[in-house]
Amino acid sequence: DGDTLELIVASDSGSNVALARYPAALIAAFARPDGYAAQYRMTVDVDGAPIVVVDRGDDVFLRRTESVAMPVGFGNVTLTMMVSSAPFGAAEALLTFLPLLMWASAAVIAFYIVDRLLIRPLKMLRSAVGSYQPGSSRRLLGRTVAVEIRELEESFTAYADRLAERENEIKGALHAQVKLTREVHHRVKNNLQVIASLISLHTRDAISPDAERAYASIQRRVDALAIVHRNHFAELEANTGIEAKALLSELVASFRVNAKASGNIPSITLAVAAVTVSQDVATPLAFLFTELAEMALLADATAPVAISMVAINDTNVARFTLASPALPERATADAPSSFRIIDGLARQLRGSLDHNASDRSYSIAVPTIPPA
Repeated sequence: DGDTLELIVASDSGSNVALARYPAALIAAFARPDGYAAQYRMTVDVDGAPIVVVDRGDDVFLRRTESVAMPVGFGNVTLTMMVSSAPFGAAEALLTFLPLLMWASAAVIAFYIVDRLLIRPLKMLRSAVGSYQPGSSRRLLGRTVAVEIRELEESFTAYADRLAERENEIKGALHAQVKLTREVHHRVKNNLQVIASLISLHTRDAISPDAERAYASIQRRVDALAIVHRNHFAELEANTGIEAKALLSELVASFRVNAKASGNIPSITLAVAAVTVSQDVATPLAFLFTELAEMALLADATAPVAISMVAINDTNVARFTLASPALPERATADAPSSFRIIDGLARQLRGSLDHNASDRSYSIAVPTIPPA
């Protein structure tokens, strides 16, 4: 009843009844273990209803505890004692943290093995591949790496050496091809010069002024083609194109020499920007200059000729212009075939020939090679 244990005992005949009352404090006094000074909790359970005999507070339940229940010997009375367990020792801590320590150790060992045997050799191989020079006899990696990585190194070095040999073969073949091309251009230039010399010889033996002018006209065209080949031959190694200023300057000089041989010295001015053109552009450009300049020369040998080539900003295009008061209009030209030739050269330059009647000039836009 509350904190008191009551025992009712009847006599054999049932005429007398004895009542014994045990307060919780009394039970705690004679149930205390001798010499036990630690804190504990004790209860008396009667048919599942506990009576707290000794209570040392909730701090007992904050730690690991052990409990023992023993029947008293009469009725359904049980005495239960709860005490704190033994302290958490080093052995128990080791057993508790041993799986974690084993996992951490395995992770460290695995990382060390992977880093030592895989990641570090691969980094070394990557660095060595970046600075590898074909033909080098030194090993990229040491002997402590895995066999598979060493085989990868050997495969790379073998492939790099084969690639270097192939590149050397290609360079040799390219050098031979360049020499062959230079020789071809050299022979073509020499042949054109021989043809020009033969035409010059025939010009001296011409029987009429018309024949002499025809020979001179043919010679000027042959000279123009020879000049293109000579300039292309000079720029073949660098493969940077033909300088328009050098080409037109040489064409003007050759034209003046050829015209002087026939008794005429035309006044020609030249203003050309620093642009370069390909041989596909240089050849029709040289012939276009020759056709227009000869047209002006035949019309009036004393008329001045002005040549310009101006680069158009932010485009790979330059405008070539030849102006002379002696240049005829298309409608009044005496030789329409000359304009047909000029139109054909303009088509080769992929442009249209523009005419300015005010200054008697013809101009065309030609593609140029962009600067490196």
